[in-house]
Amino acid sequence: MERRKSAQTLAVKLAVRENRVVSKGGALHKPPLLFIKIKTNKMDAIYLKTIQNRAIKLLKIGNDPLRLSSQDNCSEMARIVGCWILQENPMTSAHILKGENVMGIKKKCHDVLIVEKKNKFYLIDPTVWQFFKNKKNILLAEKNTMKDCIEFAEKFYEGRWAISETINKNCFKNIKKWEEVIKLNTCL
Repeated sequence: MERRKSAQTLAVKLAVRENRVVSKGGALHKPPLLFIKIKTNKMDAIYLKTIQNRAIKLLKIGNDPLRLSSQDNCSEMARIVGCWILQENPMTSAHILKGENVMGIKKKCHDVLIVEKKNKFYLIDPTVWQFFKNKKNILLAEKNTMKDCIEFAEKFYEGRWAISETINKNCFKNIKKWEEVIKLNTCL
């Protein structure tokens, strides 16, 4: 029984690494980039890793390292990831958290995402690599309040942070436009 369980764990790890979804029967399939459907009741590690892999795939259009390809794409990526999460988890809410003078650099702005699900708040940065090239996870923090997420961002990135907008459920009509901006930014 233990051997079977470890084989299943390995299959899930491989599926996540290859941006694939594991169905109930254990079969692996690779869905289209924008519309992966994952049944989950929380923002668990496998779900977030899948979102992260999708974000990386979108950013890695050119040959630049992730640190460079994620620069100047924080606004679009935060919104796209927010849309993906809203689509797959309709009971969540997503907000853009905008920072100014981040990392001690005047006029340097950065957008991240706060996702609320079941009274938990998740601070997610889909372009974290522009500041921390060795960061392994886009999930920066899980907090009990939105205020706690804002305070964490202020300590982690420095600068002034505030909610700039709420992502609505109609955001999907803008995904193609945001993807085009990312393609233009990464191909320059």
